[in-house]
Amino acid sequence: MRSTLVIGFVATCILPGCSPTKPQASSEPVTEPVSKPGSGGAVVSGPLLAYVVDDKWGLMDLEFKPVVEPAYEGILPFSDGMAQVWQNGKAGFVDSKGRLVIPCKFEEVGDFSEGLAPVILGGKVGYIDKAGDLVIPAKFELVDDLIPYRAFSEGLACVMFDGKYGFIDRAGLWVIEPSFPLPSDFSEGLAVVEIDGKPRWIDRGARVAISEAFEDIGPMSEGLAPAKRNGKWGFIDGSGKFVIPAKFEFVRPFKRGYAQVVVGGKLGYIDKIGTEIVSPAYMPYVDSEEPAAGNFSEGLAWVRISDGNIGFVDTSGRMVISARFQAATDFEHGLSFVYLDGRAAYIDKSGQIKWQEKSN
Repeated sequence: MRSTLVIGFVATCILPGCSPTKPQASSEPVTEPVSKPGSGGAVVSGPLLAYVVDDKWGLMDLEFKPVVEPAYEGILPFSDGMAQVWQNGKAGFVDSKGRLVIPCKFEEVGDFSEGLAPVILGGKVGYIDKAGDLVIPAKFELVDDLIPYRAFSEGLACVMFDGKYGFIDRAGLWVIEPSFPLPSDFSEGLAVVEIDGKPRWIDRGARVAISEAFEDIGPMSEGLAPAKRNGKWGFIDGSGKFVIPAKFEFVRPFKRGYAQVVVGGKLGYIDKIGTEIVSPAYMPYVDSEEPAAGNFSEGLAWVRISDGNIGFVDTSGRMVISARFQAATDFEHGLSFVYLDGRAAYIDKSGQIKWQEKSN
């Protein structure tokens, strides 16, 4: 599966959970009976969690009881009520009840967003609805190992045609004609594009949103956006004014009120007025495919120490779950999906293992 780049920021999956063989926990509500492949049904309520037995993936409830028995080569996180599943090297989708509603027949797919998902047919990108019907013909181009497809965001999807990127609506009609080399998705009404070699924001009318040019800018998130000036990163508001000065070596967009920043080659966190809440002490980079730290969720964020292991800090900067994991996700419903000693597991916010894959 391919990763997605967005001007200066890697928007790829952070975990083994984002490959066809190692999923993250899902978190969609389930309120009706769910059929197990080849067996009866189970009545559950609450989110479904991915689990693995002998390299096959299924789904279980919050009490860690199987709901969908292991039958898939991989299950990816739920998005818009649907999750990618893989069988025989092909992708399909299950719904939030665990039912296989779109058969595993596609070589590549993207996540559902706003009711549509990108798929690859005949080497071209199109979009299907939740019934699996191709509602936007597969006529848009792929770029190997860069941006093969993009989900809908704020009613628009970024696609490539004749070597340039533009934006289509849910009917597949051009809203912004293909004219840019590498745009971001729309976020809070703005997208990052390159104009005359400089990154700029445009609005839905393709109008430049601010006149001032920066060395680099990122997507708007929670009212602020990363911006680079004189080789350093800070955060600007929608008018282009620096709200948090450009003094960091690298930053990531704000999520749930906090942002990752790199100072002196170490990663920490700041709040929206620029106050340091977690002192820079953690590994800032792993590789282009895997961010080095998580976002704060349910009061905790995962971070990576110098030996590469992962633990969790709270908003006071205290390490509250010791660094002993090889991979982790943000907490959701009181659980984080982790890898411990090479095996998939779920831990609670005290660090206690609630479920773990059996050893071979």
